[in-house]
Parts: sequence; structure tokens; C-alpha cells
Amino acid sequence: MNILFLNTELTIEKIMGQRKRKHVDEFDIKQAEIIAPAVSDEIKSRAGNIVTLDYSTGYGSSDLYSMITNTDKGAVQVLFNADEKAY
Repeated sequence: MNILFLNTELTIEKIMGQRKRKHVDEFDIKQAEIIAPAVSDEIKSRAGNIVTLDYSTGYGSSDLYSMITNTDKGAVQVLFNADEKAY
């Protein structure tokens, strides 16, 4: 997955064949309740009964972040890896 922060949007793209990108999802960061490391107490306390969309490389990663945001389908938790390439 490729994570892009552009203006006020978090864009998720899937890279296929190291050439093509497919748009997977997009979130308005202005609608986010919180963005924090996924292991933070605040995330753990809020993420109980909401849908989780996992766009990360896995939980073992030290750069795993979570965004809890409101969408047209209700509140969701978005998991993603934020490294220096994402900024």
C-alpha cells in the first residue's frame, strides 16, 4: 500500500506491478477525531466497537498509526504505516 498525505486528505493506493497505482480509499483528515500511534492508550480506549480498516504492513511495525474518523458509513479506525515517505 502507498499512503499519501496531500492537503487535508489521507489517500490509500495499492501499487500493482511496481508501475500502476489503484486508488483504494481516501479520508478527510479534518474529520479525524484522533491520529496517534496505534498502541496509544487513547486509541485503545476509543477503538473498541468500531470498524477497523487495516492498510498497514502489520502490527509488529514501530511506525503503525491509527486514525479514528467519521465517514458517511459512521466511525472507522484506519490503521496505516507512517514513515518519512508518507509526508
